[in-house]
Amino acid sequence: MARTYLCMDQAEHIARALPLQLEALRLHKANPEYNVNEYAVAHANLASTFQSMDDLDRALEHFRESIRIHRSSPKIELGQLALTLCGLGRVLSTQGQHGEAAAAFNEAMRLQRSLYGEEHFQMGVSTLRRRSGSRARRTRVARWLARRLRA
Repeated sequence: MARTYLCMDQAEHIARALPLQLEALRLHKANPEYNVNEYAVAHANLASTFQSMDDLDRALEHFRESIRIHRSSPKIELGQLALTLCGLGRVLSTQGQHGEAAAAFNEAMRLQRSLYGEEHFQMGVSTLRRRSGSRARRTRVARWLARRLRA
């Protein structure tokens, strides 16, 4: 339910989502049988809410906690980790921390490629190239992606 309010992207609905997400986090932690990956996702959802509220410091805190939990999980969910790394990258980029943002995006791309294979990854690259605006911008994006693919 908290996620539904967040998707509406309106201040009143975000205000409703926040207490629900905080409660979800508390319930996950209070339950000794809690699913570690669900707990990580709860942190990522809370981070997205803080990002929507322009509370970037708290968003960073929860994205990083989600990543820490995912990485420490014996049954890591790589797809969810990749999504969380993208969220972290967006916040870091907004804060002007472009080097750290690029590192987060690069790790997310490597995870996505390993999960879905090279053909799926190249399809996404092709789509990004087509949607990147002007010819000059498409060229810059294509060069940037080519450098990342070689890394």
